Amino acid sequence: MARTDGTETFFTSERSLPGKQGDGDVSDPGVSILVIGKQQHADSVITEALKRKGYLLEAVPDAREALGVIEEHECSLVLFNIGEPRTADLEIVAKLRVRHSFEDLPIIVITDRVDRNLMVRMLEIGANDYILRPLSTSISLSRIENQLRIRQAIQALQTDRNKMRDTLNSIPDFIFRVGREGKIFDMTSGVRGDLVQVSPEMVGMDIEDALPREIAEGVTAFLKKDLDVGTLEVNRSPVVSTAQEAYVEMRLVACHGHQAVCIVRDVTEQQKVESELQELAKTDTLTQVSNRRHFDELFGREWLRQARSNRPIALLLVDIDHFKRFNDTLGHPQGDLCLVKVARGLQEGIFRPGDFVTRYGGEEFAIILTETDLEGALLVAERIRESVEALKIEHPASPTFPYVTVSVGVAATIPTREQNPDVLLQAADQALYDAKSGGRNCIMGKDPDRPIQAASNI
Repeated sequence: MARTDGTETFFTSERSLPGKQGDGDVSDPGVSILVIGKQQHADSVITEALKRKGYLLEAVPDAREALGVIEEHECSLVLFNIGEPRTADLEIVAKLRVRHSFEDLPIIVITDRVDRNLMVRMLEIGANDYILRPLSTSISLSRIENQLRIRQAIQALQTDRNKMRDTLNSIPDFIFRVGREGKIFDMTSGVRGDLVQVSPEMVGMDIEDALPREIAEGVTAFLKKDLDVGTLEVNRSPVVSTAQEAYVEMRLVACHGHQAVCIVRDVTEQQKVESELQELAKTDTLTQVSNRRHFDELFGREWLRQARSNRPIALLLVDIDHFKRFNDTLGHPQGDLCLVKVARGLQEGIFRPGDFVTRYGGEEFAIILTETDLEGALLVAERIRESVEALKIEHPASPTFPYVTVSVGVAATIPTREQNPDVLLQAADQALYDAKSGGRNCIMGKDPDRPIQAASNI
């Protein structure tokens, strides 16, 4: 209960009932207010009004005891009555502020003395506001509740920030903000195995000192561009980590003040899966050699590469003789098995890593030979023809030979950037036509640059 002694009123740890609020009031019944120092009789109007609104009040007449009370009991706001200010009062405010932040514990000073320098000093050392006597009930309540609302809003914002931070830290991406000068402003604390070792000390560091070179270079290049706010750039690159080569995907978003938000994701496993899928997309599912799509890619790439080095390139087109008759006689399952065996024989006929066997069509294969002239290509073609014949795949319907055989068209040239690679393809196709017209189970060569032909027959 309130106790009156002369002109002063003291509150001895008296708390109002939770939930007791005035009409239209939005106060939190769990908010506790600590009243420090002696109050004048007229001040009880304010404290009683606060209690009617449902606030919990606790009084500490001796200001020196306030520090201990605050440490033992949770407090939402401090009303500090100082009457005639003393140095000790300033020290108590300063100590309270050292232990508790502005948003965590608002301090309102109530004083009799109108001293501008004193009030400025109080605000400088940590008071949030001050109220002069004589007190106006409505104004005083408004200023007290304004500080409580500010505290509540800041704490709600901090809670949201903490939730967002926890969410960001829980994902496997490394997210950080960097300025145009290349210093890290802030970051998430998750991570990320051997890719990036994150520590709080990285905040304020240059990205060249804090991050792997490949990541730092990508971020630096992005920051050097003339970017609009919201500009997004995504790139993927290999990063040499402490254990093995990893792949990262970086999403860089320009934000205010020439800054960038960077999201670094370890996509090593994803890269492996995508590489495997790409290889599958380039492979003929039946014969397990490269398919026509991959041939087009390889042929164009090798054409340009040999043009740069002024070296020859050769192309072999291989066709299984009388394959339709093989299928009609022995059935398509045996035909598929035949294609698999022939593809294997073709691969055994080439020895260099830079040479490629591809399935070009139904029963037709294409072989790319790099740094090989026509004479060398004819030797390889004859070796291939012999290796297929040596498989001894029975072909009872063949009018040429009792076993499966192939006809090979060979063409070779030194490519140039100005030439179309189709020139070599057309020459090899014409040579294959000549080989099939010449009786099959043979090879025929053609140089697209000269009308000279070379042939080898059984």
